[in-house]
Amino acid sequence: FHEGDESLVLTLSRCASQLISQLMNNFQFVLGVQRLDRGKVQFFFSKFRPCDLLQHSCSMVKHVARSKNVSLHVGPIIGSECLLEGDFACLSHGLINILSNAIKFLPEGEKVTIRATVSADFDSLLTGRTETPSQLGRLQIEVIDSGMGMTLRAQDRQFQRIVQADGTVSAEFGGSGLGLWIS
Repeated sequence: FHEGDESLVLTLSRCASQLISQLMNNFQFVLGVQRLDRGKVQFFFSKFRPCDLLQHSCSMVKHVARSKNVSLHVGPIIGSECLLEGDFACLSHGLINILSNAIKFLPEGEKVTIRATVSADFDSLLTGRTETPSQLGRLQIEVIDSGMGMTLRAQDRQFQRIVQADGTVSAEFGGSGLGLWIS
């Protein structure tokens, strides 16, 4: 080892660990989708803040963004300190896939922003006049990039199983076409 190599080895080790973890998460998520198709899926609800969800998701793809010189930015989070209840792992997995796709298809030096808005009928929450949990609020998350976009045909197909925008995508960018389907 030369001087300073220890830092590089540590960084590479962390990146490899994150990639292996993400691969295992993908595998588990595909199995989960299969259970969903059969009506046997389980969600694991926990309480979390939207800012924690977005920051966690970005931390999982920051090494990929850095390697392409893509700026990854957490934009405004309206209601960031609200406490939400949902399946944090499932939501973060979907966001990681969407962020990874945004980064993968951008040229070097571009920008990806993720932002969120929490909206709720706070009067009903305070008075307890809600009938079901779904009436409590809504989390809207947007991933915005400076890329060229997708054709309408590609947009229509983006959530189908094992589909990519067109035949050249796999050859140029790699991937299985599972990303948005499992999200």
